Amino acid sequence: MTKFSENLVAIREAKGLTQEKMVLWLAERGLRITRTRLKSWELGERMPGAYVLIRLCDVLDIVDIRSFVNHHIVTLSDNQS
Repeated sequence: MTKFSENLVAIREAKGLTQEKMVLWLAERGLRITRTRLKSWELGERMPGAYVLIRLCDVLDIVDIRSFVNHHIVTLSDNQS
């Protein structure tokens, strides 16, 4: 897995969403992708294109794209005791 895929899974799980529900949640916010596409990102098989990556960061309130793609980012689960 890539850092991007690990971060994407962590964010989805922190929101309590299945892949199917994440696809619907993203669609409600104007980002339409398929579950197959999301799964390929989460498995590290593919990366979204630049435009979709920027939109994904916008929808997920991620300020630093580099951190999202290359580094571990803090999620809700990191702060739970």
